[in-house]
Amino acid sequence: MASGSKPPTCPAPSGSSPDTQMGEHLRRQLQEGKRSGRYWSITTMPQPFAAWSPLPSHQEKETRPCHCSISRVHKLRCGHLVAVAREAEQCAQNCVGSSAMMPDLIRLHTSTPSPSSEAEGYSEPRSSPNEIYENNVLALRQYAVTFLGVREDIPLDDQLQAVARANAHLAILNRVNFKHQLNDRLDLVGGDFGCQECRVEGHRPSVPVYHYRRDPWHVIIPIRNEEDQTLVRRLKDGTTPSRPSNKGRNHVQAGRGRGGKARSFDRLLGGRITKQRVEEKERVLGRMKEEELMESLEGMGIGSVLTENSKMEK
Repeated sequence: MASGSKPPTCPAPSGSSPDTQMGEHLRRQLQEGKRSGRYWSITTMPQPFAAWSPLPSHQEKETRPCHCSISRVHKLRCGHLVAVAREAEQCAQNCVGSSAMMPDLIRLHTSTPSPSSEAEGYSEPRSSPNEIYENNVLALRQYAVTFLGVREDIPLDDQLQAVARANAHLAILNRVNFKHQLNDRLDLVGGDFGCQECRVEGHRPSVPVYHYRRDPWHVIIPIRNEEDQTLVRRLKDGTTPSRPSNKGRNHVQAGRGRGGKARSFDRLLGGRITKQRVEEKERVLGRMKEEELMESLEGMGIGSVLTENSKMEK
């Protein structure tokens, strides 16, 4: 090569585009955050529970904002979402309350989300909790009237009294319908939540929250540090995380992958060996204690008597 000539340039490696690399990076961040518990999933209720039913257990993990007045996520009167440090806390006086969040909850759980849209892509709800309850009550009343009307062995007066009693009970149920959710139970002692976005300090610490609703993630991101803030900024700018893939995952069929027969058998064999060693150690220590006790008794002159008595018994 002549002096002064430039070396030949190497061709650029053919790889994925920057957008694809950023999508993979965001996917890994979201998956790791959900796996470690830093990011939270949206609380969903399986059948036969309704979407707005409170959690039957582990209520400290509730993430529906202000739901039943206790949650890890709260919506303040200023319009911002905040998250508490760890477990669910009761609503404060500056929360909007569960009654105000009920329409959003119905819209989120009773409609089909669009696979490529944000919160605006949700369709209108099909039925509200009160409408579903009233429809069930109406069906029950019609069934009761029909059942009593075809019974010829029951006098008409008794039928009318039974219907009147049923209507009275239904009226009571209508008055107490969803009162445990619609009536806010506020914490009047702990103080208000602070809002970092409004730069308002409160007695109860909290951090901002970003609710990412794009399929298939639906994740709640508490913004605690610069890393979370950068992630939220990229999501707001329109960068889409890559979808989780089933390729490259560890499989469990035929004893391969996570767990498996080989490693399971190793754990079983190791447990048996450990048990044998513990039992042998206990036997050796027991014999050593017996010998030490006999030596101490012989020093006091009692050991010979015990030895003779044991020989006579044998």
